[in-house]
Formats: sequence, structure tokens, C-alpha cells
Amino acid sequence: WYNGSKGASGKWTATADIKNHKTAGKYNVHVYVTLSNGSMKFLGSTSFTVSKPTLSVVSGGYDKGKGTFDVTITNVASVSGVEKIQIPVWCAKNQSDIKWYDAQKQSNGSYKATVRMSNHGYSVGKYQVHTYITAGNGVMSFGGAAASVDVTLPEVDITASDLDGSGTKYALRASNTDIFGAIRGVQFATWSVENGQDDLRWYSGVKNTSGQWAATAEVKNHGSAGRYNVHVYATLADGRLSFLGATFFDVPKASVSGIKVEGYDTASGAFKVVVSGAKAPGGVSNVQVPVWCAADQSDIHWYEAKKQSNGDYKVTVDAANHGYAAGNYSIHIYVTSRNGVMTFAGTAPGVNVKAVERDMKITAEDTNGKETKYQLAAANASSLGSVKAVQFATWSEEGGQDDIRW
Repeated sequence: WYNGSKGASGKWTATADIKNHKTAGKYNVHVYVTLSNGSMKFLGSTSFTVSKPTLSVVSGGYDKGKGTFDVTITNVASVSGVEKIQIPVWCAKNQSDIKWYDAQKQSNGSYKATVRMSNHGYSVGKYQVHTYITAGNGVMSFGGAAASVDVTLPEVDITASDLDGSGTKYALRASNTDIFGAIRGVQFATWSVENGQDDLRWYSGVKNTSGQWAATAEVKNHGSAGRYNVHVYATLADGRLSFLGATFFDVPKASVSGIKVEGYDTASGAFKVVVSGAKAPGGVSNVQVPVWCAADQSDIHWYEAKKQSNGDYKVTVDAANHGYAAGNYSIHIYVTSRNGVMTFAGTAPGVNVKAVERDMKITAEDTNGKETKYQLAAANASSLGSVKAVQFATWSEEGGQDDIRW
């Protein structure tokens, strides 16, 4: 209710301030007079119309590198002028990540605001864009919706490279993370493809002066050659973990160019295994040769090959280390790199070792010189194969074997 004032001409007037109503469209005005006797009478009515401000809005292209897009407003029309233009933007269906942007007036009369995904929890998906204009008379009106914008995670430059070409340590790097704002930390989840994620390690990054996050993955912590996967995660300022991207690197496998057997000695059951052309990332730590004859590998023996002056590696296999077992001897080769990775490098041709005939050297000795007790011994019994037990059948000649004892 606006109270009228009587002018000199006898005309009653009042001013209706639209800011008290904040609505566009048709307004109704009814006029009432209060007489001297206190009664109120209806004098009549009129109306007026407050125009609704209008505008045009468009969404600009998404800048993936920065995680932003612009909203531009043009063709702004408002009789009372413009107090402000606001742009609510959200991605979540429940609008839980909504943010109201204040558009800034440009020199050409348009209005613009920059939408940043960092203001929306780095949500990925379609961003909805609405506009509201508040006119100079206080009326706020919905100005329209712009086309939705597909927002994806910004590109973070992630690399993994061999530090010195030795295949022992790999430099993990993540750049352009500033688009995610203040980051508490960056971690590099690293594992070899071999056997899944059984060797998964999380390497914590350190931010250097250039703003790059860096860590070093050591192959000895994983023990495998081949393809490695690296996934990078950032802990954001609010404590949430955000996936930044992924990369990979390859650790070369150790190898040999040749394996041969030579010098088999039928008398002793010994032979030599020669490994040539052994190479590995960063150099060879050792070459091992497991050898066995038993089907269940119960007689397996691991030989440490010795490096020769010509670069070959050689071992001498002794049948004595295998219980003088006769039959086919299986021979495998393993090369361990200086990065700690052991690689199966191949097999040598099997060797058919014949039974070794050896002097049993059976003796009986008076141990104390008093002819009371005699030490019975049989040497080299194992040359006959895997020995379970040895028994000494003993008797005196007098009376035949009436006193035989085992």
C-alpha cells in the first residue's frame, strides 16, 4: 500500500517502486480514499506493465588443457538498466556442485564468465548453463539456457623414462597439474604386467621448482622384466583422490646368444655347460645353471657359472652332485640382471649320463687295536644311484654262517 500525497492542484499522487515487488509483467493498481468520517471508499483502478529484460547466451568451446570454458551474453535489453547477470552452472544431477558465476561486462557491451571445472569438484560430464539477469529496477528474470558443455579431465603430461639406460631405475613425471589447484600430493601406482598387480608399488611424488611432480621407480622392487603400467593419482586440497592419467615403460629382458654342452667324461660323469653372449640391462649380475636328472627334480643342483676371459660363462656339472644318477640330465639357464631381475634364458641339450663305475673301497678296521670292535666302511656307494641304506653282512668262517649278523 502506497500512501498518496495531495498536491497544490488537489491531485493525490504516490510512487510505486518496482524494487519492492521485483516482478516484471502487468501490475494492477486499485485506489481507495479514506473520508473524514473514517470510512473507506474504492475510487477506481488502473494498471501498468514492467518489461522483462532479455538477453542471448552461448557457451564457448571447452579448453581441455585448462579445464575451462567461457559463457558469453549478448543482446542485453533492459529499460531500467542492468544491475547484474548471474550464471548458475552444475554437472551433478542433484546440482550438488552448482556454482553461481557473476558475468563481467566487456568493452563491447557483452557480458562474460569463465567456468572452471575446479569449481565443480573436477566433475566430468555435461555441464548445464543457465542465466539470470537482475535489472536496474531489482527484477530478476531467467534469461535462458546455453547449450550444455561436455567436460573431460584436462591433459596432464605424464612420462616414464629410463634414468641412465641401464633398465634399473625409471623417472616418473607428472606436469601441468596446476589446473587442479592446490594439490596435497601425487602418487604413481606402478606394477609389471607379468602376474598382474602382485608387485604393485605406490611411489610418492615430490614437487620440484618447476612445478613438476617426480618419483623414481626401482625395478628391483618389482623383480620382473617386460611392460610396466603407471597410473597417477593426485590428492586434491579437499582430500579427494583424483585420477590424473597413465603411462607405461618397458624393461628389457636378459638374453643369451648360445648354450652348448661339451667335454662329457664317461669315467667321472662330469661335463661342461658354456653360455655365450649373455647380456642384460645395466650388465649381468650372475648366470645360474640348474641341473637335474630325477623326474621330480629331487636331485636338482644350482651351479654358479664363472665368467671367462672371452666373455663366456662356464660351469662344470659333476654327477656326484646328483647322486651319480644315470640318465638324461636336464639343463636350464637363468640370467640375473643388475636390476635384480632373474630371466629364464633357455635350455641346453640334455646329456645322457651313464652309470659311473667306481671302486667301492670296502674296509674293516680294528679301531682300538684290541680286537674288540671293528669299523666297517663302504665308500662311493652313491655311484650306483640314489642309495637308501647300506647293510654289512658279517660272520666268522668257523662253523659256516651260523653266527651271521646284518
